[in-house]
Amino acid sequence: MTSWELEARGAEELRNQVQASLARQAERPKLDVQMAHAGQPVPLDGMTAYVAQVEFADGKLWIPSRATLADPKLARVAAPSPEEQRLTELYRKKGLNALVEELKRFQ
Repeated sequence: MTSWELEARGAEELRNQVQASLARQAERPKLDVQMAHAGQPVPLDGMTAYVAQVEFADGKLWIPSRATLADPKLARVAAPSPEEQRLTELYRKKGLNALVEELKRFQ
């Protein structure tokens, strides 16, 4: 079931699905991650991840909404988009005027 289908069914159904998902997660094995640098263990206090997209068995694809991607907590862990990287590289190599001219193309 997609997130918009859950939203259409209301807050109570969304809450039920989240609770069911959490119950299923409790049954799954935990992920044990160990980090190393130069062959030596590195203490890991925490890790943050997010789901960038999901493909379901029926072939449907889910990606987070723009509002979700705008969350400041996600911005700390998400890599810049290819377009953001391209524009940053343009600014770095050719300067502000080149960046402004490039952005004018999309007005």
